[in-house]
Amino acid sequence: MKLNKFYPTVINFGANTIYIFSFLILILNFFSGIVGGLWLLFSGGWGLIVSGIVMSIFMPYGWSIAFLLQLILAPFLTKAAEKGSKFWVAILGFIANFYGNFLIILWTYFAFNFFMDYRTEYALLPLLLLGYSVALGPLQYMAKKEGPDSSGSFLGVFLAQLGYIVLSIVTLAGGVPNFTILVLIALSFSLIIAIITATSIKPSVSMVVEESYLVDNCPNCGFSKNEGDSFCTNCGYKL
Repeated sequence: MKLNKFYPTVINFGANTIYIFSFLILILNFFSGIVGGLWLLFSGGWGLIVSGIVMSIFMPYGWSIAFLLQLILAPFLTKAAEKGSKFWVAILGFIANFYGNFLIILWTYFAFNFFMDYRTEYALLPLLLLGYSVALGPLQYMAKKEGPDSSGSFLGVFLAQLGYIVLSIVTLAGGVPNFTILVLIALSFSLIIAIITATSIKPSVSMVVEESYLVDNCPNCGFSKNEGDSFCTNCGYKL
């Protein structure tokens, strides 16, 4: 296959894969809780349903407390961004992002294992479906509360979705889910976001330019003035 035909084929394959994956996630988001909950309800697992509801309600409160530690880095990250230091923005951004992502995968892993502990009592599939709904529900709720401009929150939701699906695939394939897999995914996410953030930082020179402009020009009309002038020779503004 020639290169001019190979690259479009790869791009189309990647785009179609992402489209299919997104479509499957939409289906999971909508039907997982309903199908899994009803299945377990008719199987006598109403206690698990109640536990899932309680976990979903109280999770945002625990998340808010744990997330306070990330706020410690916020002033340092802001200062580094103001100075245009890409190195420190990348380092501090990576630490802040990884901490938030670690909380996400920790919660995802906890919700997943909570329902997997009952796999000897109930069918595996409804447990996976209800667990997905419980793991993702609070995160999706918090992301929507922050608004559509909060891209970081929606990336966190995607991280949880990806992590839970990976754990489910490993389980369905007969393997043993490992928390290390989620850590590696979170590290990759955090590194990519930190690099993108750092490369988009530009030194803040607007304040220096503005101060220099006000020193050499009239603050009212912008006309050039001489040192020691009491009034602007153009508009008469008192200096």
